Amino acid sequence: MEILRIPCLKGVGGSLFSRGLYTIAEMANRRGHKATVHPYVLWKEVRDRLRADASPIVIVGHSMGVDKAEKISRNLAPRPIAAIISIDSAYPEKKPENVERVLSIVSGIDRRFHVTGRNVTRHRAKGTWHVTVDDEPAVQKMIIDLIDEIANGTKSENPMQRFYMGEGRRLSEADMAALSSEYQIPEYLVRTVVQVEAAGKGSHSSGALVFRYELHKGWKYSSGKVRDRLAAEGYANPSYSAARRFKLANDYPTLERIAEIAGEELACMASSWGMGQVMGFNHELLGFDSALAMVRDFAVSERNQIAGMLRFIERTGLKKQLLNEDWHGFAEGYNGKNYRTNNYHGKLDSAARDWKRRIGAGIAATRPPAPIDESGEIIPAGGEELSDVDRSRIDYLARRIVFYQRNFELINPNAPAIEASRPVNDQQKGDGLMMFMDGKKTHFVALIVVLIGVMEGLLGADIPGVNVGDDWLNYVLTGLGLSSVRDGIRKIRDIV
Repeated sequence: MEILRIPCLKGVGGSLFSRGLYTIAEMANRRGHKATVHPYVLWKEVRDRLRADASPIVIVGHSMGVDKAEKISRNLAPRPIAAIISIDSAYPEKKPENVERVLSIVSGIDRRFHVTGRNVTRHRAKGTWHVTVDDEPAVQKMIIDLIDEIANGTKSENPMQRFYMGEGRRLSEADMAALSSEYQIPEYLVRTVVQVEAAGKGSHSSGALVFRYELHKGWKYSSGKVRDRLAAEGYANPSYSAARRFKLANDYPTLERIAEIAGEELACMASSWGMGQVMGFNHELLGFDSALAMVRDFAVSERNQIAGMLRFIERTGLKKQLLNEDWHGFAEGYNGKNYRTNNYHGKLDSAARDWKRRIGAGIAATRPPAPIDESGEIIPAGGEELSDVDRSRIDYLARRIVFYQRNFELINPNAPAIEASRPVNDQQKGDGLMMFMDGKKTHFVALIVVLIGVMEGLLGADIPGVNVGDDWLNYVLTGLGLSSVRDGIRKIRDIV
């Protein structure tokens, strides 16, 4: 295996974004390569260091970092560059002649630019944003696969053949209601466990099943030379505290290396999977012949994952504690005796209060009845259907607005929270955030939004995650109670 020199160049706002490059660099370094992460403004320093190093070069860039990766490559010509890995380039770039190959990845929602030229492999990471695409595990896995291929001179396998990959069908409202009814557990409690255990997501957009590998379980379910090999590479340890500190517990290349050493069954046994993060060693309790069979079933859909979680709760006797909201008892049974270390009981209590307030405490969640047209079809609130992209944008913006409200004290802590992806009528659209914020702070936020659009649209500044050509600005203005930019300026003028 050749040792590669892999500089990773962050984009604008790299102290907040481009964080996935650190994960990529760490994964590469564990393979023996020399990977480093740099701000894009230091590209000349990176170039000079590469000149002094005779190792084959692979340059990874995110956003503006791609532009500098191209400049470094041209500056080093005629020296060959093994590859440029472009992650959502801020500008249209052309592959330099001395670059042998390019992997060009763009985000799925607000994508920027592909690199053009010969021997360029293109990929669109569905469901990702410009500022999150580098964090997507499937994207990181694709990059590491290319690095392995260059270092070893081998061809990467089809990712859909991997044991943790599947269709990854999303959970629907109907699925959640049906499961809640089948197991006679109020939906708010089901959603509580899902939120705390897997942050509300069981499969990535690539179809990769969400997982966490536990070092101490890898130690428990291995023995002899296999255990020795796992321990030698840092993949098995009897200490629970060591498992908590393990930084690559969610890393798919690490999982595949564990499977290579000890087999897929052990990798599945020693990991927790899906929306409920059920440990693989519980497969018999859930009715599966093997942990691998459980993982493959979970990879099909998030509904299967929730069904498995609820079977686990029912068959371990935890249903009583869950229904009684005995969070200490439930957390100990679900997460183990060390549950206090991660404050599982506190997180469950907080999430349950929030979900109960939002959807009610019954088996069937409380929601307003949907209007029906003459043919029996549901009429979307507001009179028009929202596309998946629109819903993704609204979800993202709602989360960011809540973040700024809470962290910069722009919201009354006693006011109800914003609920993303719920249809709203025209009057609600007009009210928007005006019900949460009063006075100058509301219009100050609106002014910031307008200025962001001006900076990127007129001044050409690259603001990560912003594309003024999209409709998201209209959503924000409407949510702030402003029908237009002119209306926002008028209201700001009136209060100054």
